[in-house]
Amino acid sequence: MHDVAIKLPHRPLDAERPGASDRPAFTQARSSLPVTTIVERVLLGLVAASLPFDRNFSTVAGIGPVFILFGLIAGYVVLLRSKALICASLHPIFLAGFGSVAVNALLETLHGNASYPMLFRTVAAIGGGILVASLCRDRRAVAAGMYGFASGSALLAVLLLASSYSIVTSRAGFARNYVTAGEVRDKMAESVSVQGDLNALAFFDAVGAAVTFGLGLTTRRRIWSIVLFATAATCAVAAFIPMSRGGVGILGLSMLFVLKERGKKGIATFALLLLLGGVVLAVAPRAVFSRMGHFVSARDRVYSAAVQSLPEYAVTGVGVGNYWAGWAASRGIRSMYGDVGAHNSFLQVWIYWGFLGLFGFLGVVLMMWRYSPAASSDDGLRISVRVLAFALLAYLMVAHTFYDKHFAFGMGLIAGGSRWVWPLQLVRNKA
Repeated sequence: MHDVAIKLPHRPLDAERPGASDRPAFTQARSSLPVTTIVERVLLGLVAASLPFDRNFSTVAGIGPVFILFGLIAGYVVLLRSKALICASLHPIFLAGFGSVAVNALLETLHGNASYPMLFRTVAAIGGGILVASLCRDRRAVAAGMYGFASGSALLAVLLLASSYSIVTSRAGFARNYVTAGEVRDKMAESVSVQGDLNALAFFDAVGAAVTFGLGLTTRRRIWSIVLFATAATCAVAAFIPMSRGGVGILGLSMLFVLKERGKKGIATFALLLLLGGVVLAVAPRAVFSRMGHFVSARDRVYSAAVQSLPEYAVTGVGVGNYWAGWAASRGIRSMYGDVGAHNSFLQVWIYWGFLGLFGFLGVVLMMWRYSPAASSDDGLRISVRVLAFALLAYLMVAHTFYDKHFAFGMGLIAGGSRWVWPLQLVRNKA
């Protein structure tokens, strides 16, 4: 009798699988961490939903609700998800962020009248992003974050429309130019039931409209798609209420970005977008457009003054402390209310810390875009995350508060998604 050799099929090791060797180290060992729990997803959803209302709730010792939620997440992650915390903290987005802060701190120290609170806020934003990324370990967690963001935007839209729509609409005849439209905006700001920067409020509803529109395009349940489209229309109309040119611009660009993401299915998406746009333009208050059509404002004078002062800060910057201690005002970077920021994060970082600061900040921004999920015309979750990434980058062009909590949330969602949810599709144009 001869022994019969049975050849079993070879099962390749991870290192032998196609593409495994190309995988960055921080994207490996996905199965070594537990899937997210309902507690983690609820925490993510609550943080995302509360972002537009951080200045509206009563605070404890000056601390807002979003900060408190981040504190709860920090305690949970440190005690129960320390391995995920370590893995998330090694993501290139956060490493680039910490490197940028270190360089900026050195440059700030070299300037007289150094000021560090803004750097501390930036470190806190990066830390918040790491906490969010530690919880985004599967699709359900990312979905909880995105639907939480959409829910917060929808609630904000309802409150804006209920408190201010009639006021802005009734003054359409008065708002005939930029100045009178600004007076209508001031009146609206007094009546609005939601506290906060008007441009930021417009941003939240603009992104909420694009996110829910993208999710509605890909859902298979007709009733749910109708709910999402109705939410998108409501958020889009509400984005006009603060009369923010940047907010309306981000709304339009984000919707066009969704159209671009749909690829070959863009014809049907374009038809729906035209229908949605027609409804929004028909309902939006006329007073808004008096301000939209004006292209010279105090912000433009700020940009002009910053360009004229370029030789003073191009190389090493002027420092945060010097900027707010009189440098900005003496160069014409101010408004009727006093010293103002540059209304552009890239320009603001450049003025603060010069070319090296700008280079580091651009590195963080490019990392955020590089590690956003690959494009997919049929995956509404990917579309929504990519829309959020795109809108955050667009918002940096019209705001100088690059350390805000919604940037921390966006960084965390993108980093967590690339770390655990979409690790094989990190680079969209790799080939």
